[in-house]
Amino acid sequence: MNIYSEQKKMTSYFPSILDKLDSLIENSKIQDSQIVIYLEGGHFNSSYGADDFSINSLNDACFLGRLLIKKYQRKIRLMYGVLVDNLGMSCSEETCSLIPNQNIQEKEHLPDELESIITENTFIKRDKLVLSFERATKNRAIKSLKMLLKNNVSELSEVPNEPYNDIIFKKSFLLARRKADQYVAKCPALIAQHYKDIETIVKKRFPKTEHCIIIDWSELDDKNKVVQGKQASKIFKNSPYPVIDIINIFFCDDKGEIFEINFS
Repeated sequence: MNIYSEQKKMTSYFPSILDKLDSLIENSKIQDSQIVIYLEGGHFNSSYGADDFSINSLNDACFLGRLLIKKYQRKIRLMYGVLVDNLGMSCSEETCSLIPNQNIQEKEHLPDELESIITENTFIKRDKLVLSFERATKNRAIKSLKMLLKNNVSELSEVPNEPYNDIIFKKSFLLARRKADQYVAKCPALIAQHYKDIETIVKKRFPKTEHCIIIDWSELDDKNKVVQGKQASKIFKNSPYPVIDIINIFFCDDKGEIFEINFS
């Protein structure tokens, strides 16, 4: 159970989220398509397990899910996700080689604290719960960047910065560094790829959906890379549909009593 009451939640950021969802759903241009809302909380480091942010953000995702089911019923479909930080020592400034899938140890289970939250919320079906892993996501980000560069996507530029070439998005921020054939994908590229992966997963699970709303909980320390990743995700997208809207919730404290929301 969350360490602050559900009544208190409704005086925090939930009304703003519900108002925004009302606007997105009512103004959706895809009126005949079912809207999928993907709720992602519970982010944790696989080396340390779940912390207070992991527990509280997943609790909040479940609470919001219950509200949405009551309000919209069959007008929407819900999916839930947890992103696992399992990068470990593979993330370095010098190199980021592609790691064959068979060598990646990704345990398909949650820490006990998060598992108990999912178990308590019986409306969450296991086939609607997605575990994503940062190491595999980072490898896919490198593949995506190589393809985008090959296709001369106008939003990307390569700037010499010895001994690397910096790969810049819209002359604004760094997505990756390249040294010969070795790429170092930076955090915004990982986030952009993750949102692309969510699009792929949603489309596979609900082939007819043409509108997906992602609600993603993060810690405030990660705000810059998450917002930058959201901006870059537009060039990572697989296709124009489904339309993707992303709402980012940043906890300034472990409880989420102090928060920031990014709707753009």
